[in-house]
Amino acid sequence: WEQALRRYERAIYHAELDQMQQFDLMDKHRAQLHDVIVPVKLNYVACMLKIREAGAAIEPAKPEGEGEEENYDTLDRCEVVLNECLKMDPKCGKALFRRGQVLIERGDLPGAAEALKEAEKLVGKSSSVREAQLRVQQLQREERHRERQLFSKIIQPKSAFQQQEAVATRRAERTALVRRVF
Repeated sequence: WEQALRRYERAIYHAELDQMQQFDLMDKHRAQLHDVIVPVKLNYVACMLKIREAGAAIEPAKPEGEGEEENYDTLDRCEVVLNECLKMDPKCGKALFRRGQVLIERGDLPGAAEALKEAEKLVGKSSSVREAQLRVQQLQREERHRERQLFSKIIQPKSAFQQQEAVATRRAERTALVRRVF
């Protein structure tokens, strides 16, 4: 995976043009450029996610002027690349799927669910999209379970106000029953 990642980085370096360079291109050439660079970037993100999944430490290549800050993470680079892909092709289902995968890794489960839902609309019922959606649902269930355990001792099952209101309702019912009898 690391060798593939380096090759994709090299391909991105050689194929990517800035806005001024793209301005001079004809529309068909700009479309051809996008058709080449989008799959390369998506595969680059896939490699980064696989390396991260394997637990290997990898430092992504930093383009000039990007990522000078200390906390430069592989997921940050993935998001930058995916945003570039979606800017080129907003209807790219695979980019939305990869965004969902990155958001799962970040722990943003609602965002991941939304990205995967959009990807499913564009791509259709793919097994990989469905697996990712099931993973998000499982992680959400685990998160709700952890929250219940964490807050079970802190939050009262019934509020004091509800208990007082229930007692007052029962008194009123008894009083009404007693008045009917007498």
